Amino acid sequence: MVTKLAQFHPDKIFPEFSAKFQPTWDSIYNDNLQGKEPVVEKTRAHAIFQLGMPTAKLFEVIDLDQELN
Repeated sequence: MVTKLAQFHPDKIFPEFSAKFQPTWDSIYNDNLQGKEPVVEKTRAHAIFQLGMPTAKLFEVIDLDQELN
């Protein structure tokens, strides 16, 4: 699925979550960049983790909300 998304050459990735969870997802994403997976199964099963993070990693996104800052 990530490979198919990449074929569209997206220039922005906007995972949908409440702003109050931004620090949590930033932490999970930074851990993921270092090769660490979340301990919580629900997090690993979440669409943001399954699609958003691998797509962001493929396009070398540094920060999940870098386009918004």
